[in-house]
Amino acid sequence: MAGAALLVVNASANREGPTPADQQFGRLVEGFLARGGGLLAVHSSTIAFPGLQSWHQTVGAIWEQGKTFHPPLERTLVRRTEVKHPIADGLGDFWVEDERYTDLLLVDGIEALYEHTHEGVTHPLLWAREVGGGRVVYDALGHDERSYDAPERVELLRRSAGWLRG
Repeated sequence: MAGAALLVVNASANREGPTPADQQFGRLVEGFLARGGGLLAVHSSTIAFPGLQSWHQTVGAIWEQGKTFHPPLERTLVRRTEVKHPIADGLGDFWVEDERYTDLLLVDGIEALYEHTHEGVTHPLLWAREVGGGRVVYDALGHDERSYDAPERVELLRRSAGWLRG
């Protein structure tokens, strides 16, 4: 990780608790952010390290077994919130074919830049924050290549990477 400015995590796990390797990864991420690095956590990365509290605190959310879900993968409206941030300033709502993570277990203080609505309830999809001396963006979109067919989605990802690199 020496000299790296951006770490992208797009991983998942089919287990309920952390492993020793998860703990090691958590320490690596903490050190990376302390050096001013940028972390882009994408889609199922909220599932990747179950039970690893440092990951939950860093990313800002985790998939909570038995509660979190996603409606069927379909074309959906992703809405821009009122939160001002260079990643999303000047961008608007857009349509994308993707999963929409719903009812993630969030840490306090998450301010979504983009969100979706399911059955009348609004859920965050993308946020940016500073953590431990570095920057973190969580982007719940990205199930498969269809997510990247929307030019607005690609622009949002490009801006996220730029902001994370400083």
